[in-house]
Amino acid sequence: MRNKVFYFFDQINIFKFKRKKQVEKNLSEIENTLKDSHLKRFVDDFYEMHKAKSEKQYLTYIGLNFENGEIEAIKFYVHIFNELEDEELRKFIPNTEDYFSFLDQKSSDSIRNRKNVGTILEIKFKKGIDLPTQGFFYLLKHENSLYDYIEPPKFLPKEIAENCEYAGINFEFNGTEKTKKLYYYFNSPKMKDFFESWNKKSLQGKLIEYSEGAIHSKLNSYFEPIKLDFSFEKSLNKIEIESVIKFSEKFGLKLFGHGSYYTKSTNSYYLREYNLENMISNELIHQHSDVFKKLKITNKK
Repeated sequence: MRNKVFYFFDQINIFKFKRKKQVEKNLSEIENTLKDSHLKRFVDDFYEMHKAKSEKQYLTYIGLNFENGEIEAIKFYVHIFNELEDEELRKFIPNTEDYFSFLDQKSSDSIRNRKNVGTILEIKFKKGIDLPTQGFFYLLKHENSLYDYIEPPKFLPKEIAENCEYAGINFEFNGTEKTKKLYYYFNSPKMKDFFESWNKKSLQGKLIEYSEGAIHSKLNSYFEPIKLDFSFEKSLNKIEIESVIKFSEKFGLKLFGHGSYYTKSTNSYYLREYNLENMISNELIHQHSDVFKKLKITNKK
């Protein structure tokens, strides 16, 4: 019996050690990405474009994807509200044809709100892939029937799809590969209940973002920014939660969104500063000033 007790505690200590090492590895990979030359070029190009347009509205945030406790992708997003020209876009995406093909349906409100986010430009670093993925996203007009110009979700029941309030379109590019995803938004307790039952996972926020690609579908929910702790969602991987907690605490960020895939075990966490003026803390700017100093200068409500 004594040997069994010692064995039990040894196993606990081994687990704690492995968990600590994986958290450290995750944090190291995230911080190394912050120094990547592709990210620096992305930020520099965006800063120059933003400055040239004298734009006042602005928002940035970070997304972290985990697969079974290991960091799988690190994503950076920037919003811009002025219309973009072909030459400007080509600094961020290799193919602008897709951007302009839906532009007539793009939401064009001048004020940022949940139905207008401007144009989101993204850069995504995926584990095991040398070049980052870059892409764009924007919401579509919501005064007409959504399905007049985009296809309805293929994985959802028709009666659920009819409750979609508005939609968005996303294209991502990596080398010669192109990926298209459609986003559908739901914002009622009834829809939240359906998606929780359908996905067999709880959703923290009221606003539900459902997206579909060729194969996978994903659910994101958004809420008022919170300081993440282990009570957030007890079913989630503790290594992921600890990694996100340590990263957010170090850089002064708060969680405002969480996502999970219907067909795989990837979890997403979305982070920004609470006041929206700047998601990058002074400490992050100090450590990685070459990349983020310009974001600090330009990031305004």
